[in-house]
Amino acid sequence: MFLPKLNSLKQKIVKKPIVSFRGIEFGTDVNALHAMGNIDGKVVLKSGLEMTFQQYRGQIKEHTVCNANLYRTLDTNEIFLQICRTIAFEKLLDKHPYIKLLKTIKFQNSELYINNTAIAQHYELQTPYLDLTGNFDVASFFATSKFDNITNEYKPYYDSIEPGIIYIYNELAHFTNEDDIKFEYLGWQGLPRPEEQKGSIYHLQSNEDFSKIGGVRKHYFKHSISISKKIWNTYNKGKTLFPDDTAADLANECKKLLSFTNSEINIAKVRFNQWTHNNFKDEDFLSILEKKNIIIVEKPKLDWGLIMDIQESHWLNKIDETFQKTKTRMCAYL
Repeated sequence: MFLPKLNSLKQKIVKKPIVSFRGIEFGTDVNALHAMGNIDGKVVLKSGLEMTFQQYRGQIKEHTVCNANLYRTLDTNEIFLQICRTIAFEKLLDKHPYIKLLKTIKFQNSELYINNTAIAQHYELQTPYLDLTGNFDVASFFATSKFDNITNEYKPYYDSIEPGIIYIYNELAHFTNEDDIKFEYLGWQGLPRPEEQKGSIYHLQSNEDFSKIGGVRKHYFKHSISISKKIWNTYNKGKTLFPDDTAADLANECKKLLSFTNSEINIAKVRFNQWTHNNFKDEDFLSILEKKNIIIVEKPKLDWGLIMDIQESHWLNKIDETFQKTKTRMCAYL
């Protein structure tokens, strides 16, 4: 079967951005932020185009099941440990001076939407979320670059036999069941990665395959080393999408944690049962703690160090800069 290269596939499947409709002009700046209200009445600062309609996910190859990283093991003990590590990072986020401040700030009389679990997902902690992006070029990076665990960096990928894959999700599909909205825009979240990646998320159940969800299409492409290198260099070898910051360093430390507070353990128990559809009791969790060598401690092992000493005025200036580049429009729900 003939497969197009990625640049040809882009021409075929990427719709031209909507620039106007009935006299209304829509934003086409890929680096912009657009204020949008979510189902909870909070403000999401969506990054990228204002009107997308399509979300993308790029992978260097197709897997048997397209699921969230939390579910890529059948070991329930390991899943519980990973949930503990994710919660430990989320608790750290609650203490980050910028995130802490953002949760007290309002944008045009509405609270900002900050999703700690989704931020953790973007820092490679394990969650039930699947990463999507409203930007085809960002998805192309992940479809043509592979993370090297030895050098701890992304490198251009090439395979002459197995094709790469781009998933396309029709955003309008999630309106078919308003009581079960699993897709949401993420965009700006204070820390840099979600904004740079024009991020969105889809909340998967443990037995769900994203590729089989209504509104999802699959497109295969033939790998090309020259195209992979070009995209890799466009994103500065991945550094544009994964800028260095303190959160990345602490996330890496959280991935190795074996000690957690009672509060973190208790939250993990609830999430484990919710996310895996189990009904584990306290004695079941005691067995997991023993098998995974998990230790309960009084205080968290990690903190933000010197970043906690930065004056509040610094973070207020960052918020002001963000709000100044955020675009808004008046609308009404019918």
